[in-house]
Amino acid sequence: FQAVLISTTEATPYDTEHTYLPIANSILQSSLAIWNDVDILKTAPGAAVYMALAGAEISKIYALNFLLGLFSLVLIFNTGQKIGSVKIGIIGCWLYAISPTLAYWTVYPMGEPVYFFFIYLWIWACAWTSALDSENKWTIATSIFIAGLALTCAILTRATYMLWLPLAMVIFGLFSTFSKKYLNNLALAKIFKRYVIIHLIASICVGAYIFKNIEKFNFPSVAVGAGNALYLGSNPVFFGQEPVYFDVMWDNLGVKKG
Repeated sequence: FQAVLISTTEATPYDTEHTYLPIANSILQSSLAIWNDVDILKTAPGAAVYMALAGAEISKIYALNFLLGLFSLVLIFNTGQKIGSVKIGIIGCWLYAISPTLAYWTVYPMGEPVYFFFIYLWIWACAWTSALDSENKWTIATSIFIAGLALTCAILTRATYMLWLPLAMVIFGLFSTFSKKYLNNLALAKIFKRYVIIHLIASICVGAYIFKNIEKFNFPSVAVGAGNALYLGSNPVFFGQEPVYFDVMWDNLGVKKG
């Protein structure tokens, strides 16, 4: 009900109308030309590509967002089931369904709905690979690939985790070594090793996109402002919150240079 109410009462967001939809329409007109156009640097490409798949029509975007939200419930349930029990999965779905914030951002026609979906898919695939034993090699490889691809898509939709990829690989690598040498837990060490590979896949894919931007535009990032959540999260003046909550304008220079 909340999702339907939002889709019938909310106006088209400014960023969607002036950034995402124009890029989505460019993708529909010429799927290759936009990647050589500097306009693609305005935002991470995931949201625009997603909206192009919906024909760059707001009504279809709302409908697709709603379907992703329903499928996210399935992922949340199965994730809870894999890491805990059926009860955990049911509780997770219930908390997701009653959250007014998630209900709002699950259907809101911007980048958040598809970003959340890829995050849920990444976490689900990580839970899947964690629950597998070492004999299921092909299944393990499949779960790792899906997790790496989902994380890649999430970062190319919202680049907030982009700067953490190398550090995450190091941390999970250290956890794997510690689990093997000091805890004598080979199963746990293998799980952390899988997490390293997942982040390596995402690093290679995201790195390839950044390299393309360097070659085409001499711009070493996913998009202008990518990673700004990390910048804002480390800003002690605003306690990690967005400046607009304190009636202050965005520090655009800091975001672009940071």
